[in-house]
Amino acid sequence: MEDLTGARIVEIRRVLNMAVVGFARDDEEFRLHAQCPFRLLIGDRVLLGTKDMWYRRDRDMEFDVAWDTYATVFDKRAEEITSILASEEHVVASAEVGAVGLFTVEATTGLHIDVLPDSSSKRLEMWRLFARHDIERHFVYPPEVEEEDD
Repeated sequence: MEDLTGARIVEIRRVLNMAVVGFARDDEEFRLHAQCPFRLLIGDRVLLGTKDMWYRRDRDMEFDVAWDTYATVFDKRAEEITSILASEEHVVASAEVGAVGLFTVEATTGLHIDVLPDSSSKRLEMWRLFARHDIERHFVYPPEVEEEDD
C-alpha cells in the first residue's frame, strides 16, 4: 500500500455516493475513494460522515435535486472542510489498514479519517487508494474483487 505519511490532506468531496479524500506530497497526488461508511473526526467530534449525503442542505429542495446538484449536507460540510484544509496544514502522521479492511488516517493536527467496509460480498470494491496519473500504484480493498457469475 502507498505510504501517505507526510502527505497533506487537501480535499474532501463526493462523487455520487463515494467519499473522496485528496492528499498531496511534493509533486505527487493521491486519492482515496470510499464506497463504504466513511467519517472524518477531530477529537471526539464527527465533522462529516457518509450519512450526511442523505440529507438536503435546503429543506425546501427535493432530495433528487439536492443529490444531483451536490447540495447535500455532506457537500456543504465537505466544501467548508476543504476550505479549512487549504489554509491549514493537516499532514498525515499515520495511515494503516486494520482488520478486515478498516482504513484509518491520522493527521498531526488530530484530524482522523475512518473507512469501514460493511459488506460480506467479495464482488464489491469497498475503497481504493491510488496515486493520480500512475495506474500501477493503487491499493484496493478487498484486494481481489470476484467477477459476477453469468
